Amino acid sequence: MVTDTGGEFDGAAWYQMLTVNGTEFQTVPRGAHWAAGVMERHTQLLGGTFAHVRRLRPDAPADRLLDAAV
Repeated sequence: MVTDTGGEFDGAAWYQMLTVNGTEFQTVPRGAHWAAGVMERHTQLLGGTFAHVRRLRPDAPADRLLDAAV
C-alpha cells in the first residue's frame, strides 16, 4: 500500500491492522499524487461508499458500516 504522509493513515490501530493482514506499507511525500494516485482514488471511493451507507443506517456501529462499504 502506498499513501502520502497525511494523517488519515496514522495510528497504532492502523499499523497493527496492516501487520496482521501482511500488508506492505510505504509512504511518499505529501502532494506526490503520481505515486499515491491509485490509493487516493480507492480511498475516495471507499469514503463515499461509507458516507452513503452511514446516511442509510445512521444508528449502525461504524465497524459494521465499514464492513458493508467494503
